[in-house]
Amino acid sequence: MKLSGPRAPIIANVSPFIPLSLIGVFSTLQLLLGASPTIVAMCAVAVAIPFLHLSYCGRDLYGVLGIGFCMQYPGMALVAKTLYGQTLESNLFDANATFSLILLLMLVLTAMLIVARALDRGEAFFQFPTDLLTLRRLSSACIFIGIIGNALFSVKQPNSENASPGGAFVVLGSAVRDFYYLGLIAETVYAIIKTGGRTFITKRLVVLFLIQVIFSISYNERGQIVACVIGIVTTAFLYNTIYIRHIIVGILASIFFVYVFTPITIYLRLNRGGVSVTEFAERAVSTFTKALTDPEYLKNLTEAEKYINYIDMKALVPYDYFGNRSDILDRLTWVGLVDAAYNGIRTRKPIGMEGIEQSLARIAPGFLGYDKGITTIGPGDWLSWQTGLSEPGRVYFAVFGLPMEGLASWGLAGMIVYPFIFMLPVLVLCGRLSSLRQALPVSIYLFVDTQHMMLEGTSDVFLAWATRNLPVVFLLLFALHYLYRPRDGVPAPAIFK
Repeated sequence: MKLSGPRAPIIANVSPFIPLSLIGVFSTLQLLLGASPTIVAMCAVAVAIPFLHLSYCGRDLYGVLGIGFCMQYPGMALVAKTLYGQTLESNLFDANATFSLILLLMLVLTAMLIVARALDRGEAFFQFPTDLLTLRRLSSACIFIGIIGNALFSVKQPNSENASPGGAFVVLGSAVRDFYYLGLIAETVYAIIKTGGRTFITKRLVVLFLIQVIFSISYNERGQIVACVIGIVTTAFLYNTIYIRHIIVGILASIFFVYVFTPITIYLRLNRGGVSVTEFAERAVSTFTKALTDPEYLKNLTEAEKYINYIDMKALVPYDYFGNRSDILDRLTWVGLVDAAYNGIRTRKPIGMEGIEQSLARIAPGFLGYDKGITTIGPGDWLSWQTGLSEPGRVYFAVFGLPMEGLASWGLAGMIVYPFIFMLPVLVLCGRLSSLRQALPVSIYLFVDTQHMMLEGTSDVFLAWATRNLPVVFLLLFALHYLYRPRDGVPAPAIFK
């Protein structure tokens, strides 16, 4: 049964002029650097496809996800390689095959998003009033739920040398703590409505974000901070409240994240030593304090991180697209991964059903007879072994991504079909809970909760989300909706564009 309530307007279309102009500028610079015109053309078209989709369909969450795919594959590569003064085809085994696959992949992913959007009815099963009082109450409730989730998550953390989950508390906590995102999103919408679109930031939002930063430092996780930023920025983007000052602050924050926050977190991760969460939090706070107050100490941490990338095999990825062992850049763009995966499977048989059995073993209960011992090995590492990206037994916590899993499992057909088998059902389920065509707080929360999985998850992650996280999310949203459901006499001001 669909629950009634006020609806937010669908956001208007976006002009493709600026992104297409930037694509033209960077493509021209690549040609001046001596890049192959064919490679540049394929890359430029691959980058342009999601922006054209966003322009045609409007500023909704399907379009934003398409931009995420674009930046994960060809977009960041075009920008970063140009700024580094390198051609797109440098440091690749087969550049023509790689960018042909990326171009095809952008077409496949865009087609999948178009199908998902067509199946989205534009309605919300759980829809909350958008008056200021309800938004503030919803934010407070979700922040409280998120803090409880973080407490549950800390009860039994996984071993730092182990890729497996740390128990039922961690599984439940990881689903519950993500409601912190919804709290931040509701607060952002509150700021937009209260100020008439002049800003999306409040003092309360800043404080709540800093609390999440403290949690993330305690668990040595960067992903939670990035997800919070994505939630806030996506909300502001959908309501068209991002201005030049926000872009400048965002650039400065990105520089801090890459050159200060990341080296410190990598140092802490490599020196965790199996200590408790409380002990690690104390160590993390002291390390951050010293790094921020002592430039020489920060420089030493940064140099140590670079040194480790060269000598510690656990820290090395099996490809080096930028020629400087930059794990950060090779995670931001997966051109190197596509090239290495394709080069590995050319002389090997597809993994086939063994890959599916691996995914089922990771999420199915042990009493069904599945070997749970394999869960001590991350799916990315296992796929790397099967495709020759790394030696069997070497663990470096690889990230593979669903399309490349499909390519390794079934060849080109797998890369084309896997997004429709695993991504599409998740998007349809999210769209039924709260339409991803609408700029609603719950819609944005569902996008933020699944965007990392869409960009970097393998098939087992999608199955786990549908069987473990989704029931918890549904029950919590049901409870919140019962408390804050639309009632007669409660004002619901229109949310402006």
